[in-house]
Amino acid sequence: MIGRAPGSEHVDTRFPTGYNRPMEAEKYSYRCMSTDEVADVCHFVNSVFDRSVAPLYTKRGRCKFREYADPEATSLRIRSDHFVLLAVEDGRVAGIIEMRLPRRS
Repeated sequence: MIGRAPGSEHVDTRFPTGYNRPMEAEKYSYRCMSTDEVADVCHFVNSVFDRSVAPLYTKRGRCKFREYADPEATSLRIRSDHFVLLAVEDGRVAGIIEMRLPRRS
């Protein structure tokens, strides 16, 4: 069910209150990753993974993730059908999302 909060447009009331807050979009800029940034972005991804997620994975799972987040593997994907968007704050990468282009049969 979609509800209305005072002073806001549509708010999805299925989620906890914290999820209804708008992001501070002006704090970040968004752009596609360039090919010369692959190594730095992979380092960022792996450091976040190591700090926040890796302890929850098995040794095999950690290895598989690192294979995927390897600069050479990432370069191959972005040369084919993937692209990476960066969220940048004060000139530094603050977040990334990698997406695959839609495939049509």
